[in-house]
Amino acid sequence: MIDKYNKIFIALLFSVLALLAIEFHKQCICILGYCTCRTPQYFYIGDNTALLKFPDRSELYVDTKDNLISRWLITKGKWENKERKLISKRFIDENSKIIEIGANYGTYTINMAKTVNKGRGHVYAFEANPRISDLLTKSLFANNILHKVSVHNSFVYSTSGKQINFTFNELNIGHGHITHDTPPKTRLDKSFVATTVALDDILDSSIKFDFIRMDAEGSEFEILKGAKKILENSPDIIIYAEWCPAMLAENSDVEKELDYYLAKQYKFYQVQKDKIIPISREALLKINFTNIVMTRKKDI
Repeated sequence: MIDKYNKIFIALLFSVLALLAIEFHKQCICILGYCTCRTPQYFYIGDNTALLKFPDRSELYVDTKDNLISRWLITKGKWENKERKLISKRFIDENSKIIEIGANYGTYTINMAKTVNKGRGHVYAFEANPRISDLLTKSLFANNILHKVSVHNSFVYSTSGKQINFTFNELNIGHGHITHDTPPKTRLDKSFVATTVALDDILDSSIKFDFIRMDAEGSEFEILKGAKKILENSPDIIIYAEWCPAMLAENSDVEKELDYYLAKQYKFYQVQKDKIIPISREALLKINFTNIVMTRKKDI
């Protein structure tokens, strides 16, 4: 009798395992055809383009030649997740008016748009690379949040109408930046002439903006020069930016610009994944690379 029950138990166990169809190599668990995965589902749709479907049901179009952000998203299912959560939880809400410079594929854009989708907020997203801007627009449409984002395929700078050389590498497509009269270094480097726009010229400076996110490969201070009206009209604005003194120095006098904002009563903080800590002028200048927050608000 015991052997009979053991056989029944073993048969049931194998039946359950067969139904679960656990595929560890794909990091997925499937039950009767419905799957949940740690990494996104991958669909190659041609022309070096893939569609990723994530466990939270969000979708993202990426360039398959990109060996940095795309590779991480495809193989790990994440890109700066803690930083994105920090922004959504601490710095913005459903009514926030947001400016994003260097939106790339839209990992941050989608998070922020989902937050403001519940209220009266809006995201104004800028991406200079036409190819990436197109993928960003498709991703926003796929997630049904395009109505909450204004996508601008523009190179944002201190003034409007300036002709600059915009260069990027096909293996690191997110590293698009100004090149000052220097030819592409390798066959994978691509360059084209872009016309600059200033935020004060393209956005309504009477709007009280709440948040700016910038990842502009060294153009951050120049971008802020072109947004003086916006900053003056938005005294409580929070600015979240990539900080790399070496890249900033290619376009700006870093110490002079830093002193300008300190004189304007801006406080600086260093981002450490899911938290921020105050940082001094001296410490900032010694750091090779980090993300920072700058604001005139007393408490954030």
